[in-house]
Amino acid sequence: MIPSSPRDSVELCRRHMRALAAPTREVQDQVNGVVVVCTHGRDVRMRRCLQSVQEQRLPGRRFGVVILWDGTGPPPSAVFPSQDLSCRTWLLQAHCGTPARARNAAMEFVGKSIPAARWIARMDWDDRFAEPDSLAAAVDALEHSGAVYALGGNRVVDRRGKLVRLNHATAALKDPRELLRLFRRMAEGTAYNELPSCNLVVDARAGLRYPDAGSGEDHWLVASLLVNRPGDGVIVDQPLYADYSADGPATMEARHAERYYGSRHALAQAAETWVSVGALDGEVLGLGQEGIVRRAGDRVIKHFYPGVLAPDKARWLAETLPRCAPILPAAVLEEPSDGAGTVASYPWEPTTPVDAMKPAAIKEYLRACLRHSIV
Repeated sequence: MIPSSPRDSVELCRRHMRALAAPTREVQDQVNGVVVVCTHGRDVRMRRCLQSVQEQRLPGRRFGVVILWDGTGPPPSAVFPSQDLSCRTWLLQAHCGTPARARNAAMEFVGKSIPAARWIARMDWDDRFAEPDSLAAAVDALEHSGAVYALGGNRVVDRRGKLVRLNHATAALKDPRELLRLFRRMAEGTAYNELPSCNLVVDARAGLRYPDAGSGEDHWLVASLLVNRPGDGVIVDQPLYADYSADGPATMEARHAERYYGSRHALAQAAETWVSVGALDGEVLGLGQEGIVRRAGDRVIKHFYPGVLAPDKARWLAETLPRCAPILPAAVLEEPSDGAGTVASYPWEPTTPVDAMKPAAIKEYLRACLRHSIV
């Protein structure tokens, strides 16, 4: 995710992840999917969420639960509605620092430690599955379509469980024009419903991860999938996936912070870049926190999102990169006249994957980057 005020560094930390409780090996081998619930803080009451997991009808399947508590000290207690659910639950503790890092840590844990799990279902601790068949419907759609992600709709409810509004997932979510209109309304604060991005089930083997966003990390992941990988997903409108708490503590805190609308404004700009670049000649190679990259003929072209590179930083890069060969490509930077972000391009060269490197070579590369103030 691109922060509303671009920053030159991202803070890193050790996760110190540990498992406080885990199922027996026999149970682990029977689990073919997991519901991932990430929590933070002391005021956590998961009984409503866990009760809805217990009520899921999953013929021929067995789902476990991974609860990751992001914090230090004793974790809050989890009250399980049954011994059966307790016996197929992993309780993890880690120091992640942001919701995105916590979600990614839990997903990586599933991939490494629960290899039998095929599907990962997203759930917030203060939400619940809308219907007993919600999870089965999403998994059925994934298995029948061969997709790697499924997106459902939800009910928005208040603290008392009273319906506020419905947020359906429809085929329009795969229409780039409709998506851009929705993202603009989200950035303006005029959207009746936001992208139903909390209602997500993914293939555990697909390697999908949340961008490191302070707010709206779920919007960023799902938006990038819908815009850039619509053929890899399936929309499940009925039954609805979840009852979403509109006034949950994380949502209320974010809405009172500048990052809430800053994130949505940055997302709208990034999505417009994805759509415009996707319509150009060439092949999209990938996208990230700064922009989207494509190959066109014998050039590699990086389109930065608007506002990511300040004018002085763009000028500095334009002067510095040509002096950095061969450690970095001698990129040429241009400022488009249409108000889009900076564009950098350099010659395409065939390369081969590197699977091993000598420590001395890595040190010399980093020293060279330091000499040019690249890092």
